[in-house]
Amino acid sequence: VFAEVVKGVGSDALMMEDMNMMRFIRGYSHEKNRIPATVSYLRGMLRWRKTEGADEKMDMLVETPIRDIPRCPLVDPECMKPLEWYFYGMSKFGTPVVYMKIPTASTYTKLGLDRCMEQHVVEMEIIERIKMQLRYSGWKGYKHMMV
Repeated sequence: VFAEVVKGVGSDALMMEDMNMMRFIRGYSHEKNRIPATVSYLRGMLRWRKTEGADEKMDMLVETPIRDIPRCPLVDPECMKPLEWYFYGMSKFGTPVVYMKIPTASTYTKLGLDRCMEQHVVEMEIIERIKMQLRYSGWKGYKHMMV
């Protein structure tokens, strides 16, 4: 299935890590026409990443040491203020667990949906960056749960 999806998406698939690609493929395993549906969704996601500049943001985050991420120019302190996210112990498999409380709708209206959406992308890229760093250093990654 992996090879078929990569063939269907083309050279853009080379931008993704194999681990992320496998998660994406498993996520659409319930679809009736699994391969065409996965290819379609994957193309859409890659197109979205290009238009939103997510890869450029990730590159900037990779160059920033983890301890300096809160002061990174991408992080909007006003959008981060209403968010609550914290590490919450370990799962039964020994991986750390992160919980994130989603802000109320009034927060999004006050700050603007576009601004909050862009900040959410930055947060997800930060979490992905931490997962990558853990993976490459031999530590187990962690789960990310939104409540």
